Amino acid sequence: MSKNKYFLGMLMVLAAPFASAHTIAIGSTNAGGPGTVTLWMGTYDHGAPFAQGSITLVAGPSNVGATQAFSMLVTTQPAGLTAGDNYFYANATPAQWGLLASDSYTSATNVSGLGPVVNWQGATFTGLTAGLYTYQLSGMTSANWNNINSFQDNWRGTLLIPESSVVGVPEPGTLALMALGLLALAALGRRRTV
Repeated sequence: MSKNKYFLGMLMVLAAPFASAHTIAIGSTNAGGPGTVTLWMGTYDHGAPFAQGSITLVAGPSNVGATQAFSMLVTTQPAGLTAGDNYFYANATPAQWGLLASDSYTSATNVSGLGPVVNWQGATFTGLTAGLYTYQLSGMTSANWNNINSFQDNWRGTLLIPESSVVGVPEPGTLALMALGLLALAALGRRRTV
């Protein structure tokens, strides 16, 4: 490694503890129906939470070019996120902060050494199918949503959206109607055989 790269890396590592936060987790959940998916970013920040920026789907199996603003902000882990299944932590350990590729989010556990995720911001897309997506962040001006892997604010990354995030869980009323429909079909089938 050149002296300049080493110096820059050390400067970033030394400056990191003074920043207010960084993104340490990304993932996806179903937002209530088939193909309706919320993409989530999580930060360890313990300051005042706020949502910022937007996310564009640059490549993937559906909705390429779609952009959504991060309009949701929660301070508890969103329902439906399962570590290692539909959300992953940054791969950077304290010695690697700012030195890894931006899209290095494949860890099923938090190895960043920065404490738990306490703020989540989300953007919801419709018409998505399961698969690997490339996304681009824009409008991120605060350290709260900087990438702990690379220290970038408006980075490009990849996210595998699993089938579990795409397929919606039917409402209880819908399940009841489906059960009635199946019973009616069974009764019709039985009536024809008698």
